[in-house]
Amino acid sequence: MNTAISSNNVIGDGNIGGEDHREREWRSDRPIANYDGATLREECVNEDGKAKSWGKAVMELKQYKQDKDDVKQVFKNKRGESFTSSASSRFHNDYARRQYGRILTAEENILESYNNPHTALISLTGSPFNEISGWRAPCDYLNDLLESWGNVTGALRRSMDDRRWSYVAVVGASKNGYAHIHIGVYVDGSVSIDDFENAIDAHCRNSPVAKKSHHPYEEAIKVKRVTEKARGSESTMESGLSTGMGKYIASHLPALEEDIEDAERHVRQHAAVLWASETRHLRMSKSFSHMYNNGDSSDGVSPDSDWEYIGVEIDGEVYDVEADDRGGGSRMVEIESRGYDEDPVPWAEVD
Repeated sequence: MNTAISSNNVIGDGNIGGEDHREREWRSDRPIANYDGATLREECVNEDGKAKSWGKAVMELKQYKQDKDDVKQVFKNKRGESFTSSASSRFHNDYARRQYGRILTAEENILESYNNPHTALISLTGSPFNEISGWRAPCDYLNDLLESWGNVTGALRRSMDDRRWSYVAVVGASKNGYAHIHIGVYVDGSVSIDDFENAIDAHCRNSPVAKKSHHPYEEAIKVKRVTEKARGSESTMESGLSTGMGKYIASHLPALEEDIEDAERHVRQHAAVLWASETRHLRMSKSFSHMYNNGDSSDGVSPDSDWEYIGVEIDGEVYDVEADDRGGGSRMVEIESRGYDEDPVPWAEVD
């Protein structure tokens, strides 16, 4: 008989219960991408032009991070003074913690600037199974999941019309390692679930992996009015309290709890997909970005300061590396598909 895999999804973290180690190992053996012509970091591509497995991509990310641990960014000012800072990537705990704090600060600033703040948490997901009921190559799935992004944000703009609003979104890890999306929307004025149904519809129409049955409005959209207590009195602001939505969005940042090599299995797998495909995990509106950056930059150097980035330091030697290449400067290469003949259903027939 054949053992079928249920294609049921749930809104949110996408946990699939009842699986055992065989299924987890089978997912790990999947090629990280399988679309002909898909682009990956060269570290994740075999010599034959085909993608490495998901499990090997996780190991490549671990090696990449270890290589970067000894790299420092070097800054110098007009007086000849210099200092170094960690060339940490988004998969380092210290970088994720900075992002976490900046998201909460941006949320607090937005709530303080709105007269009648309301929030909406929108969750978008998809089916990670292919046409023959096997697990999808995760980069292909992520590409299909995000195909609706422009349509979703367009629907939000039309629904919000002339109201003041902003959003921050995160591409987070589900318990099976595949991605889902949470969008935190902040609105100055009363809103209801009806105002965000068009965004769900846009996702289901334009993402090849999205299904309407997996996105009932009352589960995929959570709307709240921000009370005075949540907005923050002097005491609550000092303790960092806000609506809770910012914390929830930020809790999905890779490496928030620990560096990525020490994270749970599904978080490592998700991080490898983001890294291999060079996909941004944080997305935000211009208004939220303004509050998020707040005159700062990710390396801790203010853009209007007299400190200038000059390169990276490795083992005491300074190398002239362009600022845009500080994240690694990896070459992206196109892959060849393995085809369905190498993409079987996960369970062999059992007598």
